[in-house]
Amino acid sequence: NKVFEKVKAKDLKLNYTKSIPHSTTFIAEEDAVLSYKDRLRIALQADGINSKWTRSDGEVLNRGVNGGATHIIRLTKERKIERIEYLLSKAGIKFSKSPTSSKNEFVYRFHYEHGFNCKDLSWIYSKNLNKQMCQDIIEEVIQWDGSIRKNNSQAVLYCSTDKRNIDIIQSIALLAGYKTQITKSVDNRKDTYKDYYRLSIRKDVNEFLGSQSFTKTEVPYSGTVHCLTVPSGGLITRFND
Repeated sequence: NKVFEKVKAKDLKLNYTKSIPHSTTFIAEEDAVLSYKDRLRIALQADGINSKWTRSDGEVLNRGVNGGATHIIRLTKERKIERIEYLLSKAGIKFSKSPTSSKNEFVYRFHYEHGFNCKDLSWIYSKNLNKQMCQDIIEEVIQWDGSIRKNNSQAVLYCSTDKRNIDIIQSIALLAGYKTQITKSVDNRKDTYKDYYRLSIRKDVNEFLGSQSFTKTEVPYSGTVHCLTVPSGGLITRFND
């Protein structure tokens, strides 16, 4: 009857009368908005680099300390070109746009923030998150480093060689109320090649599933047990990604 009750796993009866939460209901007291500068950070992580220069002693430094361009983005896809110009304009950031020798490729240079590591998404955790903002983050991420499954707009894919960023986006997708799973492609052709990760995200998730579709297994364990406490009493766990 959609009434929550806490039952120890060993005592839970797996049948059609009991349902188990299958996605989060993330409630935040504060309003939060994903700004245009935040969206630009997501674009930079996908397609941008920090603009750098090398001193005579070999030390590599970030450019832009005196107001010059701090970041560079190279783009060929028309939808991404339109998107980056839209975000830069809305964020009030001046930029230069130059064609390259490659067909339909353009280079954008602009001053964003000196020393900001554009390849790291951990800044997301410093935001006042709510469910809508998490959903907006996923939508922006998919525009730059993702894809939508054919014939199913509710199934999207985020790809990266950076496992840390994969983990961050997975946690945001969970707070958005979505179902996720990570798969890994090992690339051992050369030492310089990186493993590739795919994060599958399903938006059309049932909030509850009948417990008859679950199985229980008791596993022997010896070691430290941690007691976690949060205000709601609800925890999300991850197993094998």
